[in-house]
Amino acid sequence: MDNNSSKIESTSNSDVESSCKYSPNEEGDLLMVRRLISQLCSIIIDSGKSVNNTSSRLVEKLKWPTLAHHKPYKLQWLNNKGELVVKK
Repeated sequence: MDNNSSKIESTSNSDVESSCKYSPNEEGDLLMVRRLISQLCSIIIDSGKSVNNTSSRLVEKLKWPTLAHHKPYKLQWLNNKGELVVKK
């Protein structure tokens, strides 16, 4: 495997602890996930929002593994076309 074709950015726990403090209870905190797979893809999750969704297409394209949700639930307010079942 070519080292440039697939990389995952990472830092040690001590680097993370010294550089930032994450408190999910504070409004406006952002969690940013970055993964480099031939190109950079960033997902920003805002803890100030009640729900964060990533499209199934993105998950399929990046071939990310999914887990079945232990208790699927429905979301209707996200669109005008009816309920969306969250099962993964």
